[in-house]
Amino acid sequence: MHGYAALADALVREGVKDVFTLAGSDVIELLQDLRDNKKVRVVSARHEAAAATMADAYARVTGGVGVCTATLGPGITNAATALVSAARNRSPLIFITSEVPRTITGTGTRCGAAEPDPKTGYWVPKWGFGLGQFAEATGVTCMNVRSKETLAEDTQAVFQHVRSGKGPVVFAILRSIMEEELGGEWHYTPSAARKPDRVRPDSEAIARAAGILRAAEKPVILAGRGAFESQAGEEIRDLARRTGALLANTTLAMGFFADHPNSIGIAGHLAYEPAQRLLRESDCLVAVGCSLSAHTTGFGILFPRAKTIRIDLDPARTAKVAPPSVGITGDARVTLAALNKQLDGQVTREKRGWNGDAASLAAAARAAHTTSHNAIPGTIDPGQLVMEIDRITPKERIVAVDGGIYMFYPVAEVRVPSPDRFVWSANDFASIGLGLFQGIGAALGRPDQHVIVIVGDGGLMASIQELDTAVRYRIPMTVFVFNDGAFGSMVHLLEDKKGKNGDVVRFDNPEFADVARAFGAVGMTVRSKEDLQAVSRMMGKGDRPLLVDAKIDPTVVHETWKQAVAQRLGQQV
Repeated sequence: MHGYAALADALVREGVKDVFTLAGSDVIELLQDLRDNKKVRVVSARHEAAAATMADAYARVTGGVGVCTATLGPGITNAATALVSAARNRSPLIFITSEVPRTITGTGTRCGAAEPDPKTGYWVPKWGFGLGQFAEATGVTCMNVRSKETLAEDTQAVFQHVRSGKGPVVFAILRSIMEEELGGEWHYTPSAARKPDRVRPDSEAIARAAGILRAAEKPVILAGRGAFESQAGEEIRDLARRTGALLANTTLAMGFFADHPNSIGIAGHLAYEPAQRLLRESDCLVAVGCSLSAHTTGFGILFPRAKTIRIDLDPARTAKVAPPSVGITGDARVTLAALNKQLDGQVTREKRGWNGDAASLAAAARAAHTTSHNAIPGTIDPGQLVMEIDRITPKERIVAVDGGIYMFYPVAEVRVPSPDRFVWSANDFASIGLGLFQGIGAALGRPDQHVIVIVGDGGLMASIQELDTAVRYRIPMTVFVFNDGAFGSMVHLLEDKKGKNGDVVRFDNPEFADVARAFGAVGMTVRSKEDLQAVSRMMGKGDRPLLVDAKIDPTVVHETWKQAVAQRLGQQV
């Protein structure tokens, strides 16, 4: 058996059903064997960044491992932003590529290595590309196949790494190993059989946390993606019942408390003022599986007097941002179960937390929405647009949001039923241009869901070639383009904040509906709320993507963006 056929067999045994790629000569036989002999769907993208991002989103919405391949050198450097985004999300992504030859003496043991640089300590190839250095710079672990004899062991190690929550891997394989006969019999045991035990918390930390909760009068439980991945929903609801706490979620945990009466929705600067006011009043914050980033804490203005209980698997994260009152290292589900048990026999706080009024306070906070404006003729107000998108799109949906000035509207307004139905590329690396790629990967991973992509005209023009991929793979997704004919954030920064002309970042865009039709998709144009009625009738019909070119009012800016820029510039809103 050749090395490429053995690797293909290992991927299948690990449960891989889809592989995303922009093929190169060094991986082409692997791809051919996967498709023709192993019946794995090989998704051929038009750019390496698209292939990597599709695999990343596929992993995020399925809970499985995303696999992509590309050639060494320009193939992997084209995917740099996608890899950084995956690394910051700690996505279970495997990027398979080839490796430059080692020296004749065989001293190299690192990805793309030949010998160490005595000054820097980095291993540098005699020729080719420093793959290990590149992977390290993106935050991705680089692992390689040491020899054809260790191919099975090294592949197992890669899958075990990504499944243990350690983040993505660049998996480098010498071309000679791919092309050679392995010799002997090939045996492969999938790593999925090895599941790590849930980390149990320290009992003294649990007792201290329970003491803080018993004394709290206005507790808030904040859940991040880690709480969802631990399947800690029932334990959080039990804690809310015991304490009368309000519930909130980070953007990565959108939908985690869907339909819970105590939920105020998103915490942070994207929350509307009624929710922010409640967070400022809180005297106890239980942060479960979340980073407490500047976005979540409202750039430091939320939770000013709250005692903080932080629960996280990573002990370094429990003390990040600001030292907590109690930091608990442990699995969220197990830790919360222990905390609830510690509170057993105590006087219930259902009537005392928030004076027993959490549900009505939360309902009032959820009732707040963005304010619509009278749009200039021929355009639609972006706030009105997102509220209509939330209303007309199927409820069983996945929402992928790209980066840009418009993004605050959909993140705040468009609801999803659970955290694995929401993907937001800008949350990882503040990039634009990945949203369409993420939508395609999500749609292929979850064909039972209707995928909604929300992207600006700038982000679309950075990724529009992948409409062809959506057409070729017959994906009935809907792409809403928030088209203001510019890099809107730059226009407002120049003109509104600095008093300068913004024409340098304005563009004469093509008619995107016409471009979509040229790719073989369905294209429509929206300039008003009434135009969306036709969109609702077309959505999800047939087997082609639908692109909606929404001409939004370029003068309207979300209040959150104004606040963020004002803080950066030291100005008043």
